[in-house]
Amino acid sequence: MDMDKQTPGLTEIEKLCNHLMEILQEEENVYLELVKEESYKKDAILSQNSEKLVEITKSQETKLELIDKKEGERTSLVQKISDITRVQDLDKLSKIAEMSKVPEEVKEKLLHHSYSLKELMITLKNISKTNMEMLEDNRKFFETIIGELSGEETIGYGPGESKQRSSKSIFIDQTG
Repeated sequence: MDMDKQTPGLTEIEKLCNHLMEILQEEENVYLELVKEESYKKDAILSQNSEKLVEITKSQETKLELIDKKEGERTSLVQKISDITRVQDLDKLSKIAEMSKVPEEVKEKLLHHSYSLKELMITLKNISKTNMEMLEDNRKFFETIIGELSGEETIGYGPGESKQRSSKSIFIDQTG
């Protein structure tokens, strides 16, 4: 944004939009890192590397805090644009891009960043959902194993499963 303040001929809207695009680019970069880490998390789950899983999760927490900060900056900029243009309810980047005071090249960039961010969020959500399902499956598997080792049999697998006591152990042959 410092560069925009020194660039002659830019309107206040253009300066704010340029700063907004910088923030969006920073958010995109962080989301890209989160997507990569979520993929690494998948590998850690599959290899049952809990230490790596914890390490990745801590790293992601830091990145999510950064995204939260950037979202706050973005909200503040959008409010400034709304105040200057006297256009209310600028809740989507596409609404800013539709404004006549925004130059065409800026509109295209805003829309590009908007779509790119949405795609990254969807990708992150899908990978995260798969990882959560794998973790849940692992938890259920270990509960089943522990139940069998303790003599508690699990009937069924999944929601609504029931447990039943068994006198059989999977490691001891009771016939002698």
